[in-house]
Formats: sequence, C-alpha cells, structure tokens
Amino acid sequence: MSYVIALKRNTAEVCASELGVWSNFGGVFSYNECSVLVYEPLKSGYRVLVFCDEELGARELGDFLVCLEK
Repeated sequence: MSYVIALKRNTAEVCASELGVWSNFGGVFSYNECSVLVYEPLKSGYRVLVFCDEELGARELGDFLVCLEK
C-alpha cells in the first residue's frame, strides 16, 4: 500500500446501506483487546478498507449524548 487516507464518515466512496449488512464484513482483527470488523467494497483502480469498532462507536455515541444534554 503506498499511502493511507482517512475518509469522512459520509464519503461517497462507501454507501451507508452497505455498512448495515454484517455479511459484508469479511475480516476481523483484534486491536487494543477490541474486535475490529473489516469491509472492502469493490472499487476499480483503488482499494478502500472500512473498519468498524463497535466499542468505539458506543463510546462516541455516549459522548455525543452527553454533549446534547449540556
């Protein structure tokens, strides 16, 4: 891989409806004792990898709710 670029959550490179289908996530690895799911949508000429960390997502949701309550 020549380089890594972080994409915005709402990027057009990955359709949000694809992320809701667990069978799309074909790989998994452990990072900081957490399971991270991997999804690689088919693209022509370049590679996109999507990582899903459910624990991190839950913490972010909690932080978001705290901000809303303030």
